Amino acid sequence: MRNKIFLICHEFSPNQGSECKSGWNTALQLNKVADLTIVAAETNQWGTRNYRQAVERESENNSLKIIWIPQARKYNRPRGFGSNIFVQVMYFFRLRGWHSKVIKELKFHKIDILHYFNHISFRAYDKRFNSLAPKVVIGPVSGTQILPGGFLTFGFIYNCNLILRSAANRLHRFVKRSAFKSPNISTIFAVTRDDVSYFKKIHSHVVPLSDMAQDLKADEMEKSVYKHSEKKKKKLLWVGRLDNLKGLDILLEVFKRSDRINSNYELTVLGDGANFARYQAVIIRYDLSIILKGQVPFAFVKNFMLQSDLMVHSSLKEAGGAVLNEAMSNGLPVVCHDSFGFSIHFDDQFLIKIPFISFETSVQVFQRELENIARNHRVLSQLRNNIENNFMPTTWEDHAMIINKEYK
Repeated sequence: MRNKIFLICHEFSPNQGSECKSGWNTALQLNKVADLTIVAAETNQWGTRNYRQAVERESENNSLKIIWIPQARKYNRPRGFGSNIFVQVMYFFRLRGWHSKVIKELKFHKIDILHYFNHISFRAYDKRFNSLAPKVVIGPVSGTQILPGGFLTFGFIYNCNLILRSAANRLHRFVKRSAFKSPNISTIFAVTRDDVSYFKKIHSHVVPLSDMAQDLKADEMEKSVYKHSEKKKKKLLWVGRLDNLKGLDILLEVFKRSDRINSNYELTVLGDGANFARYQAVIIRYDLSIILKGQVPFAFVKNFMLQSDLMVHSSLKEAGGAVLNEAMSNGLPVVCHDSFGFSIHFDDQFLIKIPFISFETSVQVFQRELENIARNHRVLSQLRNNIENNFMPTTWEDHAMIINKEYK
């Protein structure tokens, strides 16, 4: 008889953000090999049921056992919610209230293994879950990393929010340690090098596991082939949400400073967000070789990858790096910060890593690396060759196999 496994996926959905989709894709794979029950929030933090509605639209959910637990709507959705410290604080109050409802419900179920699958932040874990099952698995979790002070370049209010956020992370490193010391906890999956180091000081069994995998399937017949041309501009691709934490400002500054880059590259930006109008104004004012495409259908992203020469990923904070997996799965080299899960899960032979120190350092090194590629096209050729011959993309099935091994 297989173990009865309960997977706690707070925000669970196939298409509302990477955090939600990570739980969804992992659950689909685990459900093939385990007696799985998912526990998910029926309503999101703004009080709407779009997560559940998205799940119910997907045909695969017919085979999933899901317990939907409602959660209270604590506040209206404010502008700039991703960096608003009030929202960050209220998020954890609301989450704790939802945890209480989950714990009350699960007391009536026989649970062999409880897996708290919330990789958004190590701060989110509630130690009350430790008493619900004889075996508890946590993660993949992330969030111990502190944003270096050199990236506080976005104005007084925004900088205050980032400082308070980092301070909360530092504080929770101490006050949350006891939550991870229960003898019932068998495994902690950790995303980044910092997370692994933090948890290994607390727990004896910490397993590195990326919180993202590829969604776009690579087709061997469609892989783009790099061809150097003295006349054509090289095509750069950037994908993400247009807010400060995704760091597109770094690349705007690079293009402003370097005539060589502005004349040798064309950067296509896929995504939308609060900064769209500001970025557009800067591009027009300085006549930068950057095109803001806005939000495009997910199915079209692969086409842009196949038509590009290099993915540039400037993010200052990551919940997951699915887009890097997807890019390299389609033969596209990447330049990104040497941080988050990228440091521990992606080999240097496939991508160029930028020191994660400060805004100015990032601008200088992104500029240096892109100018070097403009001078020497063999850099990209070598990266592409390495990817074609050696890169093994992480898949959701891989995740499920690693997790299921720990269950057993």
